[in-house]
Amino acid sequence: MAQEAALTALATLHQAGHSAWLVGGCVRDLLLGITPKDFDIATSALPEQIFTLFPHAQLVGAHFGVVLLSAHLEAATYRSDLSYQDGRRPSGVVFHSDPSHDAARRDFTINALYLDPLSGRSLDFHGGRHDLQSGLIRAIGDPAARFAEDHLRLLRAIRFAARFGFTIEPATLAALTTHAPSIRRIAPERIHDEMRRILTGPRLDLAWQLLSSTGLWAALVPEAPAGSTLARLTPPASLPLAWAALLQGIPSPQNIFLRFRFSAAERRDTLFLLHNQSSLLAYSTLSLPQQKRLLRHPLFPNLLALHLATHGPGPTATHWLTQQTRWSHSDLWPTPLFNGDSLIARGLPPGPHFRQILARLEDLQLTNPHLTLADALTILKL
Repeated sequence: MAQEAALTALATLHQAGHSAWLVGGCVRDLLLGITPKDFDIATSALPEQIFTLFPHAQLVGAHFGVVLLSAHLEAATYRSDLSYQDGRRPSGVVFHSDPSHDAARRDFTINALYLDPLSGRSLDFHGGRHDLQSGLIRAIGDPAARFAEDHLRLLRAIRFAARFGFTIEPATLAALTTHAPSIRRIAPERIHDEMRRILTGPRLDLAWQLLSSTGLWAALVPEAPAGSTLARLTPPASLPLAWAALLQGIPSPQNIFLRFRFSAAERRDTLFLLHNQSSLLAYSTLSLPQQKRLLRHPLFPNLLALHLATHGPGPTATHWLTQQTRWSHSDLWPTPLFNGDSLIARGLPPGPHFRQILARLEDLQLTNPHLTLADALTILKL
C-alpha cells in the first residue's frame, strides 16, 4: 500500500512538471529484493509546491524541506547541506533543481540511488549499484568528512553492514575507527534507537565484531567488560536479551539504562535476565515452586538463550530443557482451589494476609498437582 502511494505521488509530481525519484533506503531495499516499509521521494519541487499538490501533507522538517505525505511516505526537495557544527545536523540547506547535489550530501553510496519505477530509469552518482552488488558499505566522498558531519553515521555503517552481511570498505572503516569517540556527542535517544536496530538484526556476530574492533562499544560503554556473548546469540534476539548479553558483569547497569534512556519495560526485562542467570545455574537449590515460576515466566526462553550463549550446552541447560517437556501448562499454572471470595465466605476479614494465603496455596499446588481442597485447608489451617 505504501508503495502504491509512492508511485501515485511520483506521477503527481511528474504531471506537475517536477522531476521526482524514489531515493535512499527504499531503493536499496527494492534492488535487494526486500519490501520497504517506508518510502522517500526526492524532487525538484519546493516545499510550497509540494503542499499545493498534496494539501493534506504535513511539514515535518521545515528547515530541510521535508514533507510527510502519509504515514510511510515523505517527499523532500533536492538540497545540499551547509556546515555541520554539532555532529548531528547542518546549520542550513540550499535547495537545488539537480539531484546530483542531493546525492552528494548522503551518507553511503548504497543509500544514494535514485529510481523512477514508472519509467524504469535510475540515477547512480557514486557507484552505489556496484557497491550493492559487491556487498560494500562505502561513504560518499571523504569518509572522515561524512562521519564528522553526523556522528550517528558511525553506528549506521555498522547497522547496514550487519543487516546485509556487507563489508565496510577499508577507507570508510579506518575513518569510522578514528572517529569512534565522537559517538559520545550524539543524543542518547538517537543512540538507543540505532542500537535497537543493530541488536535486533540478523547478524549479531558481525555487529559485535564491528562494534568491538572499531572501538565504538568502548566509547559507548567504557565500563563494560567484553560483550562477546552477543555474538553467540541466535538471531533474531529481543532487545532486552541482546542488551543483557552486552551488559553481563557490569555491577550497576542502571547507570547505562539511564544513559541511553531505556524505557521502564526495557529496564525491567533486561534486569530480569541479568539477575536470574544465577537462579538458572543454581537450579538444584531451587524449590519446585521456584523452578516452575521461573520456567513459566514470559522471558524464560530469553533467559535460557542467554545461558546457552554464555555457558554453552551442559547440565544446567539439559535440566531446564527437560523440565520444559516434563511439565504441562496445568503443572505450571494450576487452577487455584480457592480465591479471595472463598476466604471471605469462610469468615476471614479481607486484608494483605489474603495475598500471603493465596501465594502459599499456589506453592502447595505447584509442589503437589493432586492436592485436594480439604488437604489445602488443613495445611493452611483454614
